[in-house]
Order: sequence, then C-alpha cells, then structure tokens
Amino acid sequence: MKNFIRYADVKPQNFELFRDDSGPIRYYIDPEGNKYRSVTSFVGQFSSGKEDIKKWQEAVGKVESDKVLKAAGTRGTAIHLACENLLLNREWKDISMFYKQDFLTMKKHLEEHVDKVFVLEHQMYSKKLGLAGTVDCIAEYDGKLCIIDFKTSSKLKYREQINSYFLQCAAYAIMVWERYGVKISELVILMVVEGGANIEVFKEPLTKWGKELIKLTDKAKDEKK
Repeated sequence: MKNFIRYADVKPQNFELFRDDSGPIRYYIDPEGNKYRSVTSFVGQFSSGKEDIKKWQEAVGKVESDKVLKAAGTRGTAIHLACENLLLNREWKDISMFYKQDFLTMKKHLEEHVDKVFVLEHQMYSKKLGLAGTVDCIAEYDGKLCIIDFKTSSKLKYREQINSYFLQCAAYAIMVWERYGVKISELVILMVVEGGANIEVFKEPLTKWGKELIKLTDKAKDEKK
C-alpha cells in the first residue's frame, strides 16, 4: 500500500469553527465571533440540478425521496471517511461491503495521482467572501497543489451539471490563500459513480471559478444593503 507523505512547506492552523444549524441556513462562527455563511448552502443556490431534484422529490414522494437521499448520504460519508483514512495512512478496511468496490476504484486513482497531502477535512473561512466550510482535501494532484473534492453519485454527471462543485472548490482555494498564503491553481473533482469501475475526473482552473464566485458573493452583499 502506498505511503502518502505530508506537504511540509506550510503548517495548517488548528482552530474550530462553531457550526450554527439553528436556522434554515447554516452558518459558522470563527474564534473572534465573526459569522460566515456555509459555502455549501451558498453555492447550492446555483446548482443546475436543483430544480430536477425538486421535481423528482415531488414525483416519488417524501418517504421514498428521503430514503434514497439518506442511502446516498450514508454511502458518500463512508467513502469520504475511507479516503481520508487512506490519505492519512490509516486503516480503511472496515468499510462496508456495499461501498467497498466504489472505494477501491477511488483508492487506485488516489494512489496513482495524489501525494503531498496538506490538509484533510479542514475547516476554513474567508472574510473576503463571507463564507466558511470544510474542504475535503488539499494535496498535490499530478504534481500540482490542488483543491480536491470527493464526490459520489448514483449516475454519471457531466461538466455542465456540476458548476456548484467548482464554485465550492474555488471558495476553498480563496480561503487557503487568505489563511495560509498558499496558492492553488487547479480545482479537481473526483467522482465515483455507484457500481462504476472508473473515476470521473473534472479539472478546472481557479481563475475561471474564482472570478465567478467573487462576482456572486459581491452581488449577494449588495442585495443585503
């Protein structure tokens, strides 16, 4: 099994954001008491599949849709945790047999393309964006330090369907620059489709999505005035 090494140029800070789930929108509060909207909730507004999901929920009913979404969430959490343990050089073999093959597909790809891990499941925030959240992974992908997001899906998705994913990754790239002075040039989405033998890899430059995200957050701030 590959031994993943740590990115040694910068040391990540240890701090914890308080997560406020008391209202309809999730917020985070930093150690200084500043409040930030959740990255996921903010970029979710711009998801191209949002309406499709709503129509599907209405068609199948609440009981069935809740059941499917819960199963998808359980699968996603299990694969995320196994990926995290792998990249931390920890034991991962206790993953459920129902998700093991999908994880092994992801594992093979990570071992071939990823090294020098900076952070995993790391909380960050940006005063510029007014957003906060938890990044899946920042590590070298094919030799370049990238934001890496692990995604699971029941069916293949196309690039035009995942704009919100790139906006989310762009937020983390801006946060890591703001917090650590670490420059990210590429955003990488690694998606394993249920029962699939391959990883779908989507790569985009930060410049494209960073500009779009700043435009959206600036507009949201203006609308609040």
